[in-house]
Amino acid sequence: MYEIQKGYPLTVFVHNDNEDICFCGPIGLVDELNKKEKQFLEKHFQEEMDKLK
Repeated sequence: MYEIQKGYPLTVFVHNDNEDICFCGPIGLVDELNKKEKQFLEKHFQEEMDKLK
């Protein structure tokens, strides 16, 4: 099991038929983001992680 640092992006999947069932996905950003979305989120997460230091 991995320990995830506070503020680091995590993908969470929710079951289609039952929203009470969810799964932790990969740590980081999903590949389906376009370039602009990825740049925005990377900047946001970096700023949030800098605040934690």
